[in-house]
Amino acid sequence: MLLAGCFGGKGGNRGSSNTTVNVPENFSEPERDHSGVSDTQDTQTIIDGHPVINVYLENSGSMNGYVDKGKTEFQQAVFNYLTDVNISGIPSALNLNYINSQIIPKGSVIDDFINKLSPSSFSSTVGNKATTDISDILKTILSKTDPNTVSIFISDCIFSPGRNNNPKPYLVNQQVGIKQSVADYIAEYGSLGMTVYQIYSQFNGRYFDYNNTPRTYQGMRPFYIWIIGSPEHILKIRYAVPKEKFQGEVAHEWSIYNTPIDVKYSILPNPRKGSFNKDGAYGMSRIQKDRNGDFMFTIGADLRVLQVMLGDEYLMDTDNYARLVNKEVSRDYYINVKHNQAQNSPATHNIEISTEVLPTKGQFILQVSCNTPKWAHELTDEDDRSFDSENERKTYGLEYIFNGIQQAFTAHDSNPYTKMIINIK
Repeated sequence: MLLAGCFGGKGGNRGSSNTTVNVPENFSEPERDHSGVSDTQDTQTIIDGHPVINVYLENSGSMNGYVDKGKTEFQQAVFNYLTDVNISGIPSALNLNYINSQIIPKGSVIDDFINKLSPSSFSSTVGNKATTDISDILKTILSKTDPNTVSIFISDCIFSPGRNNNPKPYLVNQQVGIKQSVADYIAEYGSLGMTVYQIYSQFNGRYFDYNNTPRTYQGMRPFYIWIIGSPEHILKIRYAVPKEKFQGEVAHEWSIYNTPIDVKYSILPNPRKGSFNKDGAYGMSRIQKDRNGDFMFTIGADLRVLQVMLGDEYLMDTDNYARLVNKEVSRDYYINVKHNQAQNSPATHNIEISTEVLPTKGQFILQVSCNTPKWAHELTDEDDRSFDSENERKTYGLEYIFNGIQQAFTAHDSNPYTKMIINIK
């Protein structure tokens, strides 16, 4: 069924083709006031049929502690996820691989693939497993991905430069390399999406720090499942296998796309502070503050498409919204995002916008921006030569991966996922 999210819509274009997004029918649009957004949709789709899904499990030495012949949370979570993807009806084929400095094909039988995972099975394969060049791995995976192929990458995502007394330049170069590879893919194919899930598992084995010095560690450690491919395919997979179906809890998730979405929105009569005349669905005039000198109005928005694409955690974070007055970023406005609890309302979220400064005539623009997640910064380990309560659940160098990807997606402009434009008269 056709969603109301239109690629190449008012949000601008970050290199994507003008295509519609297709997802299951219970996300179809109800009949209602469209708040100034045209019903006309470009119904061309560049993707048809079912993609080939290629799985790449990193098997460097740092991954040994996660595997024990199917017994660990890591193996159970990966087994369950790949099985759910496989039986969803989405893939035309599912191919399993190890990856380090090389790709090592491992067939297509998930049960066999998972239950045979062990430190010895990892060490017996070819390729360089002593260091992990995340930039090269992502470049290799992207080279094997096209509009009819989805890649699933499973890794602890720890940068392992080998013995390196000054790793910061290495991490910066890795970030630049990741940015270049992602930008090259977008330049070639136009449309790209990525989703990553962070999950924790018991780890029991040798941990290799950035100096490639091993030490024995037993405890909970994070790992990551990445999905890379066309936004349409990723959206289908996210809907078919939401994080609630994972074996074990998804600690965090993040998605990024170069596909702007038109959402339906309207100014609501309440809640508000002060007064204004409502001019249509997205205009106001005769604005006045309340007796305390405050003014607030509320936008009701149908963000269901973005909920599926980005996750509700992203939409509830006010730092992911930019406020512009006549196209200039303004710090005079504060927002509060709430779920709309009203029955029969077409809006999924209410966004309260407050200010002590009367809005000037022109346009107030609220936009959902394409940002790196705060959790990637918070969970980045700067020095993994020892673990304590502060960093044992963090990942060395993590934010450099996310920063490189986000910079590639916004290399030519900073256009948002969507814009909600309010006309002030």
